[in-house]
Amino acid sequence: MRSAAAGPAMEPPQRAADDRAVGALELFFDLVFVYSMSQVTHLIEEHPSWTGFSHGLLALVAIWWAWVCYAWLTNTSAESGNPARTLIFLAMSAMLVASSSLVGAFGDEAMTFALALLTVRLLHVVLLIYSAGGDTRRRRTFLRLLPTLLSGPGLVVLAATQEPPLRECCGSVRCSWTSAARPCSAWAACTCGPATSSNATA
Repeated sequence: MRSAAAGPAMEPPQRAADDRAVGALELFFDLVFVYSMSQVTHLIEEHPSWTGFSHGLLALVAIWWAWVCYAWLTNTSAESGNPARTLIFLAMSAMLVASSSLVGAFGDEAMTFALALLTVRLLHVVLLIYSAGGDTRRRRTFLRLLPTLLSGPGLVVLAATQEPPLRECCGSVRCSWTSAARPCSAWAACTCGPATSSNATA
């Protein structure tokens, strides 16, 4: 009887530790997003003109969709074990780098911003596939979305290799493509339904 009672008694501390880990990760996630938004504002303040405003808009779209993708995934995926947390932490670290270079994203730090944003998306793809677990249908759906998911950051990298105004043109194409393709991607992902996994720990 004592051994049977001892098992449940050990579970609350573990759950509490998991909750603290998730809470800290969510806090880091939110802080990075807030910092990113402040950097967009700083970018516009540095260049108070229509050009600066357009740069801020392009940067906002890039940051916004990166955040939305992770917010959707973390709210629908049952995977919350250490691998998933590690991937999200790495992605948010890359987003922190992207945000730090955002003010110079249309200047000397264009490639730093582009590669950091590409890293965020690549980690998002890995997390998507990982969250599918053994669900073959869900995994195939995510794999079909790869061209759509990677085309946006690819255009940002391409833009970083160009000089103005071609850089802004590539950014505008990326913005238009993302805005048009993302609802289709969201619909396709949502038709799979939320993932369930026996590996979830929280």
